[in-house]
Amino acid sequence: MKKIIFTISFLLLFLIKNISAQNISLTFGGGYLYSDFDNTKLPYWENGYLFSFSSDYKITDHISIFFSSSYQKHFFDKNLVYLNSITVAGYRYSINGENSSVIELSIGSKLYATS
Repeated sequence: MKKIIFTISFLLLFLIKNISAQNISLTFGGGYLYSDFDNTKLPYWENGYLFSFSSDYKITDHISIFFSSSYQKHFFDKNLVYLNSITVAGYRYSINGENSSVIELSIGSKLYATS
């Protein structure tokens, strides 16, 4: 998926001259993902990063449609896993896990309330 996003981004950079003359806008973004362990996700995934892309096509002065996508990555940390009942009973255990990835794709429309 990363290769697809980078390929599309690379191609779009060369098409910007043609796109800028039309009613199309492009947005690229990214950043660091931080979340409070107690409220938003399971505690054994650490913070991660995000890449996003969106495009917007203005149909009329009052209506546009958009496409949005993003890729998120959170890192697994086995040291953050704590199993209370197993620890009390004295059992030995091993913990395995994988990094978590999220791919979001969405389409929609916008209505501009101007007079």
